[in-house]
Amino acid sequence: MNAILNDNGLAVREVEVLTDWFASGDRRAASDRQRREMLHAAAAIGARHIKVAGDLTLPYVSRDATIEAFAILCDEAAEVGTAVTIELFPPSSIATLETGRAIVEGAGRSNGGLLLDVWHMVRGGITMEAVAALPPGIVTHVELDDGPLSQQGDFLEETINDRLPPGAGAFPIADFLQALDKCSYEGPFGVEILSHAFRAMTPAEAARQSLAHLGAVVESKFV
Repeated sequence: MNAILNDNGLAVREVEVLTDWFASGDRRAASDRQRREMLHAAAAIGARHIKVAGDLTLPYVSRDATIEAFAILCDEAAEVGTAVTIELFPPSSIATLETGRAIVEGAGRSNGGLLLDVWHMVRGGITMEAVAALPPGIVTHVELDDGPLSQQGDFLEETINDRLPPGAGAFPIADFLQALDKCSYEGPFGVEILSHAFRAMTPAEAARQSLAHLGAVVESKFV
């Protein structure tokens, strides 16, 4: 795996996505098995972070319990030289900046932070002004993609299969990048285009198109 990543120049690496890291019972047992594998993989490939998501099962685990679980996970990640980033996701228990920030700040771990995907900002109704007001350092990863401003049909179906490359839709990408500047984000950007169209491409073509669209979006920011 490292040879493949190295041959393709992929210096920034992540492992995703861990769920139920805050749960109990059978859910936690299954999550812990995945957790061990992810921590091992992160150490083996030199992953920058492990991506995690909030609770998708009602009733949600309490915020206090989630904060405690996040602190423990961050400590375990630190032992293998990686970080943990929480992706805000509208249908989950960690859907808002306020909730995500409370968990990260409550845990108080230097290797814990938030992942902001512009898709979830737009679909979750999170404003660019709110992103700009975040304290420096709390955002540790960013993902870019695009789509229509209004939801088209089923949320999950659209999220998984109908994303567009950044700059090919109606999302306020330039405003998002400016908001990240204001909160002093200095980390990497991932292009996450989940779509039927991109799955039909070869990996090389998908990578070329992703880079071309990303380049155009970043260039337009400085025009």
